Amino acid sequence: MIFLLGAALFAQKLEQVHIWRDGAELTYSSRARCVNNVAYVDFSGLNSSLNSETIHFDAFDQKLISHQLYRTHLTDEGNLEQELVDLDAELKAIELDLLLLKDKHEQISSYEIYFQLFLREDLKSENPNRSEWTKAMNTLTTEREAVEYERLTLERRKKEIIRRERYLESQKRSVPSSLGATVVVTCERDVEVELVGFVPLASWSPVYEMQIDESSFAKSEIELRLSALITQTTGQDWGDVELMLSDSEYGRNTLKHVAPVLVEGVNPLSVSTPERLAPRVLVREPEEDKEPIERIPSYQSIRLPHEATLWSSEEQWVPITGATVNAEFENRSVPMYDTAVFRTVLFSVPTELFFGSAPVQVFQDNVYSGTVLLNPESSESQMAVFLEEQKGLVVSRELLGVRHKQNRKSEENSWFYDFKIVVNNSSQQTQKVVVLEPVPNLYNYGIEILSEKTTKDYVWREFEQSYSWEIDVPKDESKEIFVSYEIKVLGTAEQ
Repeated sequence: MIFLLGAALFAQKLEQVHIWRDGAELTYSSRARCVNNVAYVDFSGLNSSLNSETIHFDAFDQKLISHQLYRTHLTDEGNLEQELVDLDAELKAIELDLLLLKDKHEQISSYEIYFQLFLREDLKSENPNRSEWTKAMNTLTTEREAVEYERLTLERRKKEIIRRERYLESQKRSVPSSLGATVVVTCERDVEVELVGFVPLASWSPVYEMQIDESSFAKSEIELRLSALITQTTGQDWGDVELMLSDSEYGRNTLKHVAPVLVEGVNPLSVSTPERLAPRVLVREPEEDKEPIERIPSYQSIRLPHEATLWSSEEQWVPITGATVNAEFENRSVPMYDTAVFRTVLFSVPTELFFGSAPVQVFQDNVYSGTVLLNPESSESQMAVFLEEQKGLVVSRELLGVRHKQNRKSEENSWFYDFKIVVNNSSQQTQKVVVLEPVPNLYNYGIEILSEKTTKDYVWREFEQSYSWEIDVPKDESKEIFVSYEIKVLGTAEQ
């Protein structure tokens, strides 16, 4: 009767959901009457996806005597759950492999652009050393085909996993099952106990939203908002809960109870600049005479100041915060890859918004115009987003000549390439254009720009790994830029 009385007087509540990149930590709270210095606290109807190995209890200033977990209507859900966990781990591994393959494919593509250009010009000039370029091209083609075959294999397996996960989720929702717990504590008054456990079937990712209109160009400002894209497929809705988000994986983190980074004043309809507090924990050295040192954990967290409701099996957008960001707008061209000139916005993600690599949803004049993936090394990194093609501006790039030089003593081979870039302006006004000439690091090849034969006033841009020229092109006129390279063979393909 004591157990029933305590359960009847106080309601159990899911108080907080702390979502990590690989799951969510759920905090339930329940209270009970203290009778004869003992209280029986009941937790029933808990999320059936809770991992029993991660569940722990906090009786605050009371002494915990015992606890026991139980399931009702238990069927083969445990097997379904384990298979889902295994599939999720395999899916994450595949997605990581796909990202690595994408980087490798982009690297191969950048090599091919150079090699095709040099090979084409050497064929025209009947360069006797073109066989080395041909051999390098054949090697790249073989590597690209191998990368593409591996990518297709991984994509097929990824689709199979997603289909299997959807089937298991539907099976799990059709199986009635409930997790509960009973806790016994000593007491002198009514008690409150918290149950904290981890569920793997939840995740989130940051997404930026950029709003640009005509006033942005005049003020050199853009509105940048940070939101969270949250998914949870536990089979139960989480209603009116305190929400926390962390940019780390729960299973790999040892500092799970560090004070969170607070984000205040969140309003999805306006832009605010919240104050962020860095998470810290004090660690004392073994020597007594030393002062505590401050250690910064490897992750940060956000606690939203308003409650949220998260529905199961639905992807949801939760606004976090936003800020007005200073920006630069410029007409930019990369003639090595494209003859067009694009209006581009350059900006830095401010500290109060920065939460790791994320895509940017671009809205121009309230019209959605695409997604750009940002991958900044730090919150101070400058970002460049291409907005729209500028009519009336066209850029061409022409190879003027190629020369070969071989040092007989060192057996060092060098090729010299001369290019001419022409910017034509057929618009009705003078246009300022930034022309970029990328200089990537190529395996076994060293590239050096020859300043004595290159148009002056160029600047090296570290973020783009490019040389740049900023020129004013009057209407109905054109401007020329000359670029010369020396390319040295640092090793053979066999090496």
